[in-house]
Amino acid sequence: MAKTTFTVPKARKLPSGAWFIQLRLGGASYSVTEATEADCIKAARRIKAEYQDGKLESRQAESRLSLCKGIEAYCEDRANGLSPATIRKYVNIKRNHWGDLMNRRMDQITKRQWQQAVDAMLARYAVGTVRRSLGMVKTVLRYCGVPVPQAVVGKASETKARTIDACKFLEPDQILRFVDAAAESKYCIPLLLALSSLRIAEIDGLDWANIDGSTVKVRCVRIQDKDGKWVFKEGAKTEASIRNVEIQIPALKAAIERERKSAGKVMRCGQEALRRNCAKVCAAAGVPNPGIHGLRHSFASLSAHLGIPEMISQEIGGWANERIMKEIYTHVARIDLQNSKDKLSAFYSQTASEPPDSRT
Repeated sequence: MAKTTFTVPKARKLPSGAWFIQLRLGGASYSVTEATEADCIKAARRIKAEYQDGKLESRQAESRLSLCKGIEAYCEDRANGLSPATIRKYVNIKRNHWGDLMNRRMDQITKRQWQQAVDAMLARYAVGTVRRSLGMVKTVLRYCGVPVPQAVVGKASETKARTIDACKFLEPDQILRFVDAAAESKYCIPLLLALSSLRIAEIDGLDWANIDGSTVKVRCVRIQDKDGKWVFKEGAKTEASIRNVEIQIPALKAAIERERKSAGKVMRCGQEALRRNCAKVCAAAGVPNPGIHGLRHSFASLSAHLGIPEMISQEIGGWANERIMKEIYTHVARIDLQNSKDKLSAFYSQTASEPPDSRT
């Protein structure tokens, strides 16, 4: 059965840069404000769909809940779809984030109060922590049918753009230096598996039985449940994450052959220990430390640099969402574009009497 696409009024751009749609449903008015035109249209269609299905009244009731109760309602409704790690993050947000806003009705929190709460959070936590917490709260607000305050979302989006340009992955010219340093480390295998696109939970859940010849079969993860207990979970983060990854790095192949066992965990250290040693290896290589997850993103940056299509890299890396791929591909494209401009500049800086430089 084809999915119904609901028609909504045309979105208009506000002076703030946000996009706005006014809906009239059953004699009632519903305002939709989002950071982008596409998100605004999507949110308006969702509201109209809920109205058609008779679910809008329940959403209105949920909007009158406190932020704390809204988080609980969202987690309860999505219990089968959220990972234990995500539920644990929401529990942490309820306990430690957003101060007095946790006990206020979501539909009564003003834009000014949100901004004050963000400023208070930034005084206590790193920008990335505030951004992630805000993103998760935004999901709850959308679920409960509460408009997201654009001043706060815009601020988080700007922070995110700066973060992408910061050291979240190694540039292509840094990767080989990292590989050489990792080859000398006793953590070579998990570090280079991360560089091959595996998430840290996938590496921690990897058994030697799942490494066959030159292929790594991603079938299990090791994560913390909602109570903080480490458990093995069959499957992976998403359906796309269940995949076979070919081993392309010679140093990784050599280390696997050298340390191969018939069965048992491949990663013999804890996740925090691996993160600490990633920093040490990066220091030895003379490259910035992107972290273990940044090594996974480095796989995407190298793919972009080598001209591998996004869809192929997305499949190899098990990304269900193409957003990260597009961000990294765009970033690397800018670097390669500048390199091309430099080559043109170097060519035209020569005099007509000089022979052309073959390197340009």
